[in-house]
Amino acid sequence: MPTADSGSRRLVKRGKILYALVIVMMLAALVPLIVTSAILIRQNRNALALSEELVQLDQTRSVAKQARLYLQAMHDHVAGIAQTFGIGESPWAVSERIARATDSEDLIHYIQDGSHLLSITVQDTRERGGGYALYDFREEQVEAYYEQSLEAGLAGLHYVSPPHVSETMLDTVLVISAPIAASGQVAGVVSAVVSLQPIQEMVEGMAKEGKGVRDLGAR
Repeated sequence: MPTADSGSRRLVKRGKILYALVIVMMLAALVPLIVTSAILIRQNRNALALSEELVQLDQTRSVAKQARLYLQAMHDHVAGIAQTFGIGESPWAVSERIARATDSEDLIHYIQDGSHLLSITVQDTRERGGGYALYDFREEQVEAYYEQSLEAGLAGLHYVSPPHVSETMLDTVLVISAPIAASGQVAGVVSAVVSLQPIQEMVEGMAKEGKGVRDLGAR
């Protein structure tokens, strides 16, 4: 005949079994949930990182495109000045026009009104001419680029130098030149120092917005 004590033990045993079953069921339900959550979190983290990288790459491409457009516009500006000096004229007439423009400082208006041209020089094939500069670019590298631009122009070639960090301007600049053509001949050269400040401001603006510019060369 079962006693009250044996009945109590059976209830305790059943309670332990039930408790164990509940634990097992909870573990069976929670472990897959935890694993799935960890996988989803990792996937979401990777997706966010990829999305951020794509946005950054898109911003970089946008800056690169704007930089190309800016440089093309500056090159076209210098080439347009060269055409102004040489259109429809003989080399002798171009030489006289260059002399008059440089003697009277008529070159000043080309680098005013925010044109981003910091210096301009016009020379004919006899190295007559001169220029006007907003700043005194007595920097060895800038002078070297100027000489290269003149040589290229006298050979009938357009020239764009590598970027150079100017200590005078605390700005990054480059030298662009274009030949002056007259009657099918090279009559002179227009060379200019161009500021890259608009591109720098674009990059700094992105940095302030928390959008870094990715180095496309690193890909």
